[in-house]
Amino acid sequence: MKGKVIVVDRDVAFAEKMAKVLEEEKYNVFPLGSGKQVLEIVHTLGIHVVICGNIAPGISSLELLKAIKTANRQTEVILMSDAPTIGLLEGAIKGEASNFIQLPVQDWSALKQIVSEAFDRSQGAFKNNRLIEDLLKKNQELLEAHHTISTLHQDTEALYYFGRCLATSLNLEEIYAMMTNATNKLLNARPTLLLLFNEIESRLYLKKAIGVSDPPEDLTIPIDLVLGSSDPQVGKPTYTNVSDYIEEGAYLEHLKTILPGITDRHSFLAKPVLIHDKLYGVLIVIQSKDLECTEREINLFKQFVSQSAFVLENALLHEKANELANHDGLTGLFNRRYFQEKIAEEIKRAERQYGKFSLIISDIDHFKYFNDRFGHIEGDMLLKRVVAVMYERLRSTDVVCRFGGDEFVILLIDTEKKDACEIANQIRETIEKTPDFAMKEGDEKKLTVSMGISEYPGDGRTVVDLIRTADQALYVAKSKGRNQVSC
Repeated sequence: MKGKVIVVDRDVAFAEKMAKVLEEEKYNVFPLGSGKQVLEIVHTLGIHVVICGNIAPGISSLELLKAIKTANRQTEVILMSDAPTIGLLEGAIKGEASNFIQLPVQDWSALKQIVSEAFDRSQGAFKNNRLIEDLLKKNQELLEAHHTISTLHQDTEALYYFGRCLATSLNLEEIYAMMTNATNKLLNARPTLLLLFNEIESRLYLKKAIGVSDPPEDLTIPIDLVLGSSDPQVGKPTYTNVSDYIEEGAYLEHLKTILPGITDRHSFLAKPVLIHDKLYGVLIVIQSKDLECTEREINLFKQFVSQSAFVLENALLHEKANELANHDGLTGLFNRRYFQEKIAEEIKRAERQYGKFSLIISDIDHFKYFNDRFGHIEGDMLLKRVVAVMYERLRSTDVVCRFGGDEFVILLIDTEKKDACEIANQIRETIEKTPDFAMKEGDEKKLTVSMGISEYPGDGRTVVDLIRTADQALYVAKSKGRNQVSC
């Protein structure tokens, strides 16, 4: 069939006769007797041509023409009348009727030609309309694709920007702050917390927070779980590792009870920070039930946490490398390299603030003899015991370094020489009176320490001058019989 055609006339027999004529041209023709029937079909089927003759009262030919065009502009309408008026002809033109046929039909071939031309116009209009619809659909798909690409581009730029910011620092405290700030910005200023995991104490503790009102400084969440247990009598959930427990999020219920301002209208978006599948911490976002994170925001958050874990790993490796580079492997003290950097910094600080500090150089008396007699393992143990005695008397701000062999340097921050001499003598007396530092097997020799002291700026304003002065003072203490402090 070519297409769908309706013939409507209150004389149904005439409509059926015309339908038979048009069916010879392979049209699918619906002969109808009322305008109401026409509108029902036009609204449900794609009709190409409607041939409207004398129809029943209730709706005129022109009204039917208008209704058809309103329902589907692609449908062509041919009007027929045995007594056409000027008004009917004008209305047909204004209503965009396809053509007009004078009844009775004298030439059926001419009718077929008129219908054929109307059908071609309608079919072309239908095709154009489908093309337009297809173009609009494709355009909408392109717009949606463009929006998706733009969104991905924005997300990628945001992740790249914050990733660059994170990568600019190898300081863990700075990275923690940037992680919380960046998450807060990425997720539309939602409150953010960073909790770190203490494996020894099996707990999470608050490290950084932004957008959270008065979070407890000592906020702690105990991780009370059983790992790898299959005993049903244990009474606690079992997990293969801590990361699985954190991923499940049961600990967040505890967080609700200790975090101020959290109600049933709040929920948490949390993601563990894993380094080589080992739990390092958790990044948590607080969201309200009426403004939960979108799928896009959740994906962005997950990518940022993974990115942060990579940056943290680099910072931890750097910190470990620095620790190895700056510490003595035997005693755990800072080494000579670190001391040179630290004393140079302290000189600059003292210059700016017109301050003072003191330097102690200490040497263990008869250490070579002890080492030769009892061996290097005992010698190493002795060095560690001396270090322990030093730490008992020193402050956390003071710096102790192993300068080499059995020689140690102590940097006493904001300390004058007279106070440094008192501290040095206390360390010396403790070692002298401690039985652990006596020679074994009744040897007459006693293990003691000798110390030399210098003060900035009185004894020198450079690293070289301060070390030289303290070393000279140490030589004096040795030359006077050892077990002395030379100030």
